[in-house]
Amino acid sequence: MSTVIRPAQHEESTRLRVLMREPVELAGLRTEYYQ
Repeated sequence: MSTVIRPAQHEESTRLRVLMREPVELAGLRTEYYQ
């Protein structure tokens, strides 16, 4: 069971990282654009 659950959790964590990273990059592009 643990071997089946671990990959799913890892996938979710990477997915969350991408979701969290996108707004940060967009904000950075916005600040650069406005400057």
